[in-house]
Amino acid sequence: MEAKIAKITFSAPIEIKEELTRLKDELGVSVSSFLTELIVQFKEKREREKWVQASILMEQEYKTNKELSAWVNFEEDMLES
Repeated sequence: MEAKIAKITFSAPIEIKEELTRLKDELGVSVSSFLTELIVQFKEKREREKWVQASILMEQEYKTNKELSAWVNFEEDMLES
């Protein structure tokens, strides 16, 4: 299936434009493919960060929620039997 493509225009400081040109030349890719990959990687990084934060919150919940701890201990006891 062919991906739908949309043209995007944005404004940036000249230093960013120069750095973008330098990077795309260094990598031998187009501005479009460079920015697309950059956005995909950024999105994946943000998703991983969200999962890490959720894990940290759940770890705290397991440590402080007595009812949840009781269920975890119950399940562990059942597995050991």
